[in-house]
Amino acid sequence: MIWLFSALFVFLIVFENRLSIPEWFLPMGRMHPMILHFPITLVILIGVVVIFEKKLPDFTHGIRLLVLITALVALLTSVMGLILSREDPISSELMNLHKWSAIILTFLLIILTGLNQRSTLFRAVVYLCIPVVTAAGHFGAGLTHGKNFLVEPWFEKPDISEQSPIFEAFISPILRKKCTSCHNPDKMKGRLDLTTFDKLADGGKSGSVLIGDTPDSSLLLYRIQLPFTHEDHMPPDGRVQLNENEVQLLKAWIHSNADPLISLSQLPPEDSLFITTTLIRNEWIKINKEKKYPFDYADYDLVHELNNPFRSVALLSPDAPALEASFFVRSAFKSESLEKLLNVRDQLISLDLSYMPVNDEDMITISKFHNLERLVLNFTDINGPGLEKLSSCTSLTSLSLSGTSIDESHLVYFDSDSKLDIYLWETQVKDKQKLLRDTGNINYHFGYNVNDEDPIILTPPILVSDLILPKTEGIVLEHMLPGVEIRYTRDGSAPDSLSSVFTSAIDFEEDLQIRAIAFKNGWLKSEEIKSRVYKEGKIADSLALLTDIDEKYQASGLNSLTNLVRGDISDFASEWLAFRNNPINIWMDVGSQEIHRIVLTYGSNIGAYIMPPQRIEIWGSEDNQTFILLSKFKVIQPADYGSNVEDRINIEIGSAKRYYKLIAFPVNKLPDWHSGKGEKGWLFVDELFLF
Repeated sequence: MIWLFSALFVFLIVFENRLSIPEWFLPMGRMHPMILHFPITLVILIGVVVIFEKKLPDFTHGIRLLVLITALVALLTSVMGLILSREDPISSELMNLHKWSAIILTFLLIILTGLNQRSTLFRAVVYLCIPVVTAAGHFGAGLTHGKNFLVEPWFEKPDISEQSPIFEAFISPILRKKCTSCHNPDKMKGRLDLTTFDKLADGGKSGSVLIGDTPDSSLLLYRIQLPFTHEDHMPPDGRVQLNENEVQLLKAWIHSNADPLISLSQLPPEDSLFITTTLIRNEWIKINKEKKYPFDYADYDLVHELNNPFRSVALLSPDAPALEASFFVRSAFKSESLEKLLNVRDQLISLDLSYMPVNDEDMITISKFHNLERLVLNFTDINGPGLEKLSSCTSLTSLSLSGTSIDESHLVYFDSDSKLDIYLWETQVKDKQKLLRDTGNINYHFGYNVNDEDPIILTPPILVSDLILPKTEGIVLEHMLPGVEIRYTRDGSAPDSLSSVFTSAIDFEEDLQIRAIAFKNGWLKSEEIKSRVYKEGKIADSLALLTDIDEKYQASGLNSLTNLVRGDISDFASEWLAFRNNPINIWMDVGSQEIHRIVLTYGSNIGAYIMPPQRIEIWGSEDNQTFILLSKFKVIQPADYGSNVEDRINIEIGSAKRYYKLIAFPVNKLPDWHSGKGEKGWLFVDELFLF
């Protein structure tokens, strides 16, 4: 039997390039990784028995059977490997080394089955099998984990700074960690190599993966944002997945034209790529921090108490006692909130006060954090003299002062012998060249400078208000750069230089589509922001879901429809309820309230099969027994891929009833232009409003 299988094996090797494997047989090849460990283990076991045969006499009697089983398993594993290699043919040095070392091992084992186990030649072949199986395993591991996987921890990691290209410092490590085990020069699944920018830009057999007709139609983004259950989702099920920050970083980088050379120092701090890159950087600092600190961990309960909706305090790393703190919501900040951190003054090494109303007097408190290494004061209210207090922070290595009123006279407080990075975008510093000449060990970073000859684009205005407001509140817009004029529209038209100027809160009834843009002399106008903002609606006396939510995307269940928390359009696992195999059917008892309009918000991510509802039905009843159809209509479907959007189903109620049923149906079949044509679409819904 062994020789019959051997003949088949030789045939497959000789005619490998002419083999055409039917699709129904391909799963046999994919069993290769499942059983490849058996011949490795058995070869090592044979070697142990032969080496210690005098001490293991009971095992030597069965060695011939063990050799036969090992040879058969090795033959089967090699045949499966050949079938697997034909599914997506790869020609590389590493693949050839793996293949031929496995073939040599298989033939050595076949030869062993015909040798006398007491002969010197038998022992010599066994000894030869051990390095060969080691080589085959090593080359195979290189295919699945990367060529230098085994020795990668020994390689010196390059220093990452604000001048490092974002692709090299952040994008490439993500691809290396999560993608290149299947997409490298030696194992190009889909003929795609993600190990360098040039290879990434080349794309694979499906074409470009980087930029589609729009950034959101990039095949790379499309695949990583597909539902986990979809067969085209990447990385495949069972592999380490990208986390949300990594997905957002890839998205922001591609939206910034996938520039391989752009660095943090070239971006303003409000830029989405700057923000997401900083999130990733902080995340990696937490994981990779190796510095030993001369202080103990802070009390767990104390750290827990310091956390609230406006202040975050957390460990930089689970393996180190150092803490980082950040503040949120300018209107909620008080100096007392900062002073409370003095309870962990020894452990605090990173403090982010961006956009907070911090002034020079607060520098007295900050100076007491004597172990502080990183301080961010971007767009705060400091005037400069208070910086003198920071001279006591001798561990400080990074200080961000962008968007503040400081000038050259306030920088004399810092010892030029100290190794310190100071960030001075949009400050009052005039003689930058002098600072750069007299820098000492201090590195000054100025970013882009605005002048009449080289204007740059403004960042968009910020919607300060929540997306769902109490009935007494209006919409508030803001821009962090002084002297910016915000113009807006409320009728759905695009804003321009003649639109209304924002001066005070914008009042509205029920809901409003707000579109706004920023202007400033010497700057290019900003991109537009567009959001629909809602007022709190009426509350139903009783509410129920009559159909099941998909088990993978249930958010807070029924409560997600009425908790006045809008789902994040970039994170469909947040507040969204998902339906695919059945419609959403919402039953409502509004009691004696008079309802004239029902609004249900939904999300759309076309590349991930998340579509607008296909059709809507609204039913009404006075007795909760007999329901009549009040309205029925189809929703206009997209004609092509586009950006993720949040939209609404707006239903005018012509006949007032006490009981209602709102039924929204998912797309039954995706259109022909869609890569998943014919498959069912997803329906993701969020808030329900009654007006």
